Formats: sequence, structure tokens, C-alpha cells
Amino acid sequence: MDIESIDLYVNYRCNYRCIHCFLGEKLNDTKIISVNEVDKIVKYCSKNFNTREIVLLGGEPTIHKDINEIIFGIFKNNIYNIRLVTNGGKSCQKFIKNFKNSLKPKLVFSIDGSSCDVHDAIRGKGTFKDLKNSIIIAKEYGYQIDAITSICPINIDDAINIVDFLDFFGFNVVNFHYITARGNAKSDMHLLPTDWLYLRDKLIKYSVNVNVLIRFETTFIDNNNSNINKCKIRERSNLMFFPDGNVFLCGLFIDSIYTSGFIWKDNNLIENNDYSEISYAKNTNHSCPGMKLILENNEQSNIIENFDFSCIYYKEKLNNK
Repeated sequence: MDIESIDLYVNYRCNYRCIHCFLGEKLNDTKIISVNEVDKIVKYCSKNFNTREIVLLGGEPTIHKDINEIIFGIFKNNIYNIRLVTNGGKSCQKFIKNFKNSLKPKLVFSIDGSSCDVHDAIRGKGTFKDLKNSIIIAKEYGYQIDAITSICPINIDDAINIVDFLDFFGFNVVNFHYITARGNAKSDMHLLPTDWLYLRDKLIKYSVNVNVLIRFETTFIDNNNSNINKCKIRERSNLMFFPDGNVFLCGLFIDSIYTSGFIWKDNNLIENNDYSEISYAKNTNHSCPGMKLILENNEQSNIIENFDFSCIYYKEKLNNK
């Protein structure tokens, strides 16, 4: 099977402690993926899965001591579509200035508010100011920029303002994500399905006013939706490599009692049969094993009585840009 894009979590460490981060205590882990190991993973996936895009994440990838070498190494493997997900902090500003020619990664900024009041409430004091400066510098240096916005009760009323902010700065795409109770995020950060679907309708109506492409995590769906039987675990069509060698198929199983579907060891992917996300998915008929696990563990199964779930990795385009 072709896997066009893979995720490389090159480190766990981060300079922020966002209240919704799914990595939780892992943010203190000093493990990294080395330049040499990234090269092996990229070569393996390019050969075996025809991978043509690499997404670099953390933690905060711009504090990885060898992040520049990692990116240059990926380019040397003839993969030119690189996306780097960043919080836009001061380390990002320094990183941006290291790529002055036309060959550079695309930057994906995590933006959770249109102002310091909202963004800083989620990501910490002063983070919005640094984010805005990073965006301005990125535009000055000719980067393509996208955004990720994770929605919770704190910022749901700011969603339209966030879209306006992104449109003003010339962002190409924004992905809206539904927050689940993992890592630092508590169960009170869940939105009710009705609130999530109300936001979707609101964004659809507003999307005609902006140039930024809005992509929305479907999450809650009716039983007739075509995405209802899609699952990245069952398809084995998603790979997320972590510094400790775990390779997850679905991010919803991170910080759970279940292990990753695969282990990266000795330059090879080895299936993990020990109480893994794969075994859990096999033993449930639920359309989204990850959401079922999270909501049941947080004693919130009552909110799903009238809804089913789509795979979080399938996004709906709300406007035709």
C-alpha cells in the first residue's frame, strides 16, 4: 500500500506546556530521532510505501539540535514536500532565517486564538506575540504557511476571528481539530457533538468571505456518511514515528494503555502484537476505535449515543479554494 505522507516526531521536548497537548508527561522526555535515523526511515518509507511527503513534529521540532540537517537530508533523498509543525515561538524565528533560498519546508503554525487573550490562555503568556512575529518573519522570508487550530470551550467563540486572522496573513490552509482528553487535556475540554456541528455550519457560511481553505475534522457523523467505515488502523495507511521507536497508526492511542501498532527497529517496521492499537481495533466493531476508547475511559460514552464517528484523519473541505 502507498502511504503518501508520514509523520516524524523528531523530539518530545517542547518549550511550551499547552493545556491541550496530547503528549502530556512525554514533553519532559529528552529522546530524539537522530539525523541518521531520519535518513533510514525516509529511505525505507520511500522504497516500501512510495512516500513523497514528510511531516516534522514534536514536541517542538525547531528546538531539535539538528533540525536543519534533518531537513537537508530529506531534500537529498529527493523528497521536497516537507511540512514542519511549529508553535511559532522564539526558536521558530531563529529556524526560519536558516533557509534563505527557494528550497525550504512549508511551515504549519499551531494557532489557537486570534488574540493574546485567547491564544495565551491555552498556550501560555506571551506565546501569541511570539507567534505573530514568527508569521511576519516567515512571510518576509517567502515561506508557504498553513495552520492547525484545535478547538475547545475556551476558543470556540473565537473561531471566526481566527479565520479572519489567517486570511489577513495569507495562510493557505487551516485544519480545525477536535480536542480529546489525552495527555494534558482534561475531559472538560471536550465539546459536545452539537457544538462541534454548530461550528461546522457557522464556518461553512463564513467560508465564502475568505481565501484561506478551511478543512474540518468530521468527527461526528450520521450512519450514512461514506467515511464511517474508514479507519487508518484497519487500513494500515498512516505512520507516526516517535523517538522511542514506537510507530502509531492512530494518534488517539498515544497516552493510552495500548501500545503502538508497529516498532521501528534495526531499519525495519515490526508489527507489535502485544496489546496494541491493532488488536484493539480488531476486537471492536466501532467505526472509530480511538474515539470509543477515549470517551469510555473518560466516562463520557453518554455523549455518543446519537452519533457515530469518522476517522479523524479524513477532513472535509468547507470551501472550494
